[in-house]
Amino acid sequence: MANLSRLERLLQAIGEDNLPHPSIAPAAKPQEIEEDQRHLIKSQPTSSANEWWNAQPVTPKVAQPITSKQAHVSPQSNPLSGTPAPLGLRFSPFIAITKFPYKFVQKQWMQPIATLFFDQGKIWEREWDLYYIWTEHCPSPNPIAFIPEHQLNDLVAEINQAFPDANVVITDDLREDGLVLDFNEFTDNPDFRPRWLGRSTSKAQYQSWMDNLIMANSTPSAAPERSLQAFKEKIERAAEINKNKSKATRTKRQQEQVVKRQVMAQSLQRAQRYLGLLPPTDPTMPDIASLSPSPIDVDKPASHPFDQEVIFIAFDVELYERGPNFVTEIGVATLDTADLADLAPGRVGEAWQKVIRARHFRIAEYKHYRNKDFVEGCPDKFEFGTSEFISKDSIGTTLSSCFKPPFSRPAESERERNVILVGHDIRMDIQYLQNAGFNVLNSASVIGQIDTAELYRVYSRDPNARSLGGILLDHDLMGWHLHNAGNDAVYTLWGLLATCVQAASQRGTAEEALKHQSVMEKRMEVAAEQAREKVLFDGEGWVVGGSTTEEGQEKAKYYTPGGAALDV
Repeated sequence: MANLSRLERLLQAIGEDNLPHPSIAPAAKPQEIEEDQRHLIKSQPTSSANEWWNAQPVTPKVAQPITSKQAHVSPQSNPLSGTPAPLGLRFSPFIAITKFPYKFVQKQWMQPIATLFFDQGKIWEREWDLYYIWTEHCPSPNPIAFIPEHQLNDLVAEINQAFPDANVVITDDLREDGLVLDFNEFTDNPDFRPRWLGRSTSKAQYQSWMDNLIMANSTPSAAPERSLQAFKEKIERAAEINKNKSKATRTKRQQEQVVKRQVMAQSLQRAQRYLGLLPPTDPTMPDIASLSPSPIDVDKPASHPFDQEVIFIAFDVELYERGPNFVTEIGVATLDTADLADLAPGRVGEAWQKVIRARHFRIAEYKHYRNKDFVEGCPDKFEFGTSEFISKDSIGTTLSSCFKPPFSRPAESERERNVILVGHDIRMDIQYLQNAGFNVLNSASVIGQIDTAELYRVYSRDPNARSLGGILLDHDLMGWHLHNAGNDAVYTLWGLLATCVQAASQRGTAEEALKHQSVMEKRMEVAAEQAREKVLFDGEGWVVGGSTTEEGQEKAKYYTPGGAALDV
């Protein structure tokens, strides 16, 4: 590789057959060549263009080719075909994934990503665990294929490794539109959950299987109307996002998002009332919620009573990255509002952080498993105490003791208290614990739950969720050894306190107004630049013929799949 020229390395990476014919390629300025070539294929961020040229290109994962005979084996010949998917998985519509760069990636990255991962059948030749839904309940006339969400995450991770500057993410809006769907609410009706189809490694295999599928037997009368309606809505979203040009009802989706944001805003207000940062609601004065209280002084104790004197219990679950239901760590952190009386919170709640109690449980049977491919696991780096090893069969009883008196206190007994569950993307952690044998919602003391990802979205007015580490960084908090479940449980409470205290100290101030104005202006700048890039992209390729060199000779032009000129 070291002896090859830059152009030879480029051609070897993308394949000379992928270059458009000179007669149909658009003209381009020579100075554009160097810039665009650097963005074709990257294996990792580098400090200079020269380092990139010497780097080895990322090789997409593809499965072994299959024979024609294997491709046309009926899915019904597999004894496991048709088995409902286990609870705990979320799914992505498969056809939408095969069109991923053309539907969900910014224009300048679309073709480079497609060339490396999707075009010429590459996306079909990966190893996919296929599931399907097709019953009499299904509003779609044809079966819909799905893959587990973790396989989509694997693909996105590979794309970001090859193109770090592309920063491809699965946004909350894409999830809302149906790119990731959760069927775990349908625990009592397997008709509403994806069924196993098989492990596919080619388009021919996928097509043959889908053509030979038989609609699953179902009993429409057994489905409750509310569940049936929810199921149909999910399938409609899946079918819509699979289309080449999605015509989803954006107005309806936007209305739903506005309602969801209002609910999240109420959650932030509720959390502040629990912490004495807002006055409790008064049913005799219904208009009290419309009043605008003054900002708090972070150097003084909370000026309002702690609504319902709750105990916040945050928890985090770490899974082994190669097994979706494989729980390796559980963290539990407790914050009792009774400990906050007469204690000033500090700038981002630092003083209140000191009364948090934490526990870190490691599953003894899986103590040798450590994540390293997608996140850097650190199960032995618990920063707030000593880790405890428990067996997988004792998860339920051990966690139950954390959610009732004495609530991880050293005291022998304590009265019953109201508990608020806290988590970052709390829905999934609740599901993971349920799969591990503990239903955290079963306790009578639990009166509500708060998601710190949603709280921060309200505070920052960000349409997308931020990572826990990103929230800590924004509040100038240092979190050591993230992805240790015990640490993350504590940091989740840090995020809760920081967001609530910051929002309460800034409300109604010029600082708050300036912050929101700055965020809005930056988003408008990004939107304007993206619109400009689209206009420029749409204007490419319309010039007929080639350019003329200084010597008056017609010079042939070759281009990358992204439209960048190659000087050959």
